[in-house]
Amino acid sequence: MEQNPNNPHLWSYNGTFKDGDAYFRAEQDDDLQWSSGDFPMGTAERDGPGIPVPAGDYKVTLNTATGEYNFGPPIRLLPT
Repeated sequence: MEQNPNNPHLWSYNGTFKDGDAYFRAEQDDDLQWSSGDFPMGTAERDGPGIPVPAGDYKVTLNTATGEYNFGPPIRLLPT
């Protein structure tokens, strides 16, 4: 995920997901994970149930101050 340069609590990611549960992890550490059983948006909590993500392309946003997240349509850049 990429951190917003103007707000250190806002993160985003454009990517392709396979069917399965998603988690937000700090430093790729399984002991530091946040999630929620809600899709496409919700409020993640420490050690919450996995986010059930269907396969597809998404723009994921996360606010680490509030735990709010959203899986929305991806942002596609047009060729120049």
